[in-house]
Amino acid sequence: MEKKFLTTKEAAQILGLSDRHIRRLINQNLIPAKKVGRSFIIEASQLNPIFQKATPAEKQFIRKSIKKIIKE
Repeated sequence: MEKKFLTTKEAAQILGLSDRHIRRLINQNLIPAKKVGRSFIIEASQLNPIFQKATPAEKQFIRKSIKKIIKE
């Protein structure tokens, strides 16, 4: 089962960034997210444009990270 929404921590792991940096990008409206309580959730499909700009090595890292998160 593929997750439809990700936490900022999960998105940070996938993109190889810090959770804080992800939240900064959300606040700058560079990553669309929805606020739930004091946290944010990101639609997994919103990471696709970011993924498209990645180099082949970055894409491989992202794919491995996604598999690891889904497995957990």
